[in-house]
Amino acid sequence: MISEEQWYLDKWKECDLYLKKKYNIQGFFEKILQIINKHGFDYTKKVDDTLVQLNISEKISVKEIVDYYLNVEVTPIVFPNVHKILTELNKNFYLGIITSGKRWEQLLKIKLSGLDKYFSIVEVIEQKSKDSLTPFLKCLKFFKISSKNILFVGNDPRNDFIGAKKLGIKTIRILQGIKKNIKVDKNLDSDFKFNSLEDFNNHING
Repeated sequence: MISEEQWYLDKWKECDLYLKKKYNIQGFFEKILQIINKHGFDYTKKVDDTLVQLNISEKISVKEIVDYYLNVEVTPIVFPNVHKILTELNKNFYLGIITSGKRWEQLLKIKLSGLDKYFSIVEVIEQKSKDSLTPFLKCLKFFKISSKNILFVGNDPRNDFIGAKKLGIKTIRILQGIKKNIKVDKNLDSDFKFNSLEDFNNHING
């Protein structure tokens, strides 16, 4: 629903502005973007490598940049027609969110994007993988339905569908965003795939 790629990049742009204003350091965003394009967003040494390549690793610490990155607020970019689609889905279905990451950051993203009004329950898993059954069981209990009468929609096949599959929940993968080209074994992937949330909505409400 939210462009994770743009969210991350906007945060690195804010870091770039911070370094320019405080230290007169130029080229941070351009350099870290090169490293991300080469190694991916999940590459853990991207800040370290950026500082080394800019020859500023002795001037500023990785911790200072990461702390600023984690605390700076940016407005999430919602994919086209998401609000319209969620309004339509809300007419016929109960909607909830199970997301993973830092709780405060995930809740902030949902609030700033204006998506919170569509969902009756939001469950945040602190670890990356959604392999825990707990948030799914909480949602089933909250809506008072069985696992046979629920669909779980995600976009990251490496992490999103493990817990849902354990409970026999049908899974939907939306092929959008930075995870759209990831290939995984069949046992990890979703039961069904759609190219966009709009395609999914047209199918289920068609």
